[in-house]
Amino acid sequence: MSINASTPAPTSRATASLLDPDHHFRGSAPIADPHEQTKALASVARVVAAADPNRAEAFASALTDPDRQARVLASVARVVAAADPNRAEAFASALTEPHQRDLVLGSVAETVAGADPDRAERIARSVTYPREEVLASVARVIAAKDPDRAERISRTLTNAHARDHALAAVAEAVAARDPDRAERIVHTVADEYEQDRVLTSVARAMAVTDPARAVRFVFTFPASYTRDKTLAAVAEVLVETDPDGAERIAHFVNHSAREQILTAVADAVAARDPDRAERIAHSVTNAQLRMQILTTAAKAVATADPDRAVRLAHSASNPRLQAQVLAAVALTVEPLHGRALLARALRVGPWFASLQALLHIDRPTLLVLIEDLNQRSIGQT
Repeated sequence: MSINASTPAPTSRATASLLDPDHHFRGSAPIADPHEQTKALASVARVVAAADPNRAEAFASALTDPDRQARVLASVARVVAAADPNRAEAFASALTEPHQRDLVLGSVAETVAGADPDRAERIARSVTYPREEVLASVARVIAAKDPDRAERISRTLTNAHARDHALAAVAEAVAARDPDRAERIVHTVADEYEQDRVLTSVARAMAVTDPARAVRFVFTFPASYTRDKTLAAVAEVLVETDPDGAERIAHFVNHSAREQILTAVADAVAARDPDRAERIAHSVTNAQLRMQILTTAAKAVATADPDRAVRLAHSASNPRLQAQVLAAVALTVEPLHGRALLARALRVGPWFASLQALLHIDRPTLLVLIEDLNQRSIGQT
């Protein structure tokens, strides 16, 4: 492998230090873990490559450990390929050690795929190992621009893991504009984890334009935690535009997902329909979620109907939650009213439940309370 050793003269001390890889390690604590050493070397090589590819190539080529050298060379190749793919490919092809050559060529293929898919596919197919992983990476990169080509590449792969990753990217890329195709692809993904992930992603994309279809699609899969999670994701898309639809979905999922959906619906409608938000709050069993809904509803009505805001706060199930809601409302109203609400919060619950309100509305009282707490702690030691 021949490397042009001529390096442009640095124009400043800062440039000189950038182009000196050793500079980045002088005075630093030694890195004991070999994996972390390789990551650090690769990071330095990428920085240097952006300013001076010759120097970065020389730096990487001087490393003695073959595996470490291959990974650092791959990092350099990615940076060089973005600016000069001809140079990056020539550099990679000139490497004599097969593993290094394949790893660096793979990096070049992945980097140029977006701008030049023909070149990327040709390079990927020239790799001996891991050819299929590189082809899958190329397919994932080009899926948004050329889903037909990406799917064709994916279908040629015999490695199930690589094929599933590539097909998932195609399904995600076409979900909004070609839902039939996306559905078909999702059902062909064999890996359970990958199918679960892409199911949620595709259903969420469908829900933006056709929520009914998204729900029907999700129900083509058997009842499971993943189906519930995906229905919850669809509901999440709907809460602002169709809270009724989101609330209907809540009745088809497990208890935890249902309460998360209902909380999102209540938060979305609180300003325009506080009655509905309050009704939902009292149907939720999770105390933290109930407090979240009541706080949102109380803040929404605080200015127009402060008495109702207080009533909402007092409907919380325990004194600490009441104090938290009152304190949250206190931060949203005019100062005099805020101080009154803060005083009420301090009467009904522990002072630390009103910490943020104390900090913003009555800092002197907060300092007294903290000092009192400090004195109590000293007395107990």
